Order: sequence, then C-alpha cells, then structure tokens
Amino acid sequence: MNWCQAILLDLDGTLIDSEAGYEKLWKKTASEFGINLTDQMYARFVGARYDHCKDYMAEIGGEGFDREVFVDRLEVHGAALFEQGMPLKAGVEALFEKLNAGNRPFALVTSSRMEIAQMHMQQHPCLTGFTTLVTGDQVDTPKPNPKPYLIACERLKIEPSAALGVEDSMPGLRSVLAAGCKSLLIPDGPIDPQIAGQADYRFDSLLPLVELL
Repeated sequence: MNWCQAILLDLDGTLIDSEAGYEKLWKKTASEFGINLTDQMYARFVGARYDHCKDYMAEIGGEGFDREVFVDRLEVHGAALFEQGMPLKAGVEALFEKLNAGNRPFALVTSSRMEIAQMHMQQHPCLTGFTTLVTGDQVDTPKPNPKPYLIACERLKIEPSAALGVEDSMPGLRSVLAAGCKSLLIPDGPIDPQIAGQADYRFDSLLPLVELL
C-alpha cells in the first residue's frame, strides 16, 4: 500500500464493537414507549449521527410521541451502557501498534460526538496517536455526505485519492466513496450489495489491514 498516505478510521462498528449495544439501547427504550423498533426500522440508525437518530425515532413514534421524555430515558440507559464500556473490535490493538510505530498519519472520522469519542479513547488507551479527530458535532453535513472525509483530508493536507477510509456501515462507505478516497469495508451489520461492491477492499476484520501496512 505504498500509494496510501493516510488512514482514516471510523469509530463505531469499526474500532469499537458498539453497534449491537446501540441497537439494544434504542430497541429497549422504544419498547418502554410501546414501540416495536424492528430490524428494518433500525437499519436507518446504523452509521447515522445522534441527532438524526432522534429525528428518525420521532418520525416512527408519530403523533403524540414525546421526544424529550424519550431522549431522557434513552440517555439514562445509555449512561449505564457507556459506564460499563464497549469492547474493541478484533485487530484494533495490533493496528494501533503498527500505526504508531510508523510515519503514516491517521485520523478518526466518526458520526459520534467528540465527548463520546473521547470517552472511548479514555476507556481504551490503545486508541492514541490520531493526527486529527473529525467528529459528528464538527460537521453540518454528516455521513453519507463526503464532508467528514474531505475535512480529514484537508487537515492532513493530502488528496482524498491518497487516503484509505475504513468503514463498517453503508452510510460510512458512501461517504468515503463520495469523497474520492480509497475504501476498505469491514461489514458490521446489514449491507447493500450494490454499495458494498464498490469498496476497493473488503475484509472480515482489521487484521488483514495490519498485515498490509
């Protein structure tokens, strides 16, 4: 991968094994409000920014849905989830050991808010050495828009075609592709074969990436 001047990493579902926890969190809270949040409904939430997920939930809840009360309850459950921590995906520690031993810059590009990203980094000290962090609260047009990845490339002073974006979700992959970056898909949830087929690389975990670097 001599062409690759930088690695751009998603967080949830790529570095942190969080998607199953988030799904359980939203579905549990929805059930307390008498809503059956089906797998098909939840598919819209995967890879989406938090404020957009709240919008989706309000849409599903319909007339009479109390968004503020729902969010309060969601965040009570979420605090407990975050306090217990979420595990790393396979290969993360080896990847960061390799990245920090090399001279290739790497960035975090996530839909999560900065406070959530920092919390994960505090819980997992191996998540260190990022040249820059692009978080969901820093962009006005989140994934699948290309803006988050374009911001990362601008900060790193590289052309998008010289960067590898690593993603697990379809919105994330669409963002990488639209930005003009090379793409690596490591699926963690439902995929759209047409979109997934556009990825330059597709692995089952981060471990093959470690071998390539």
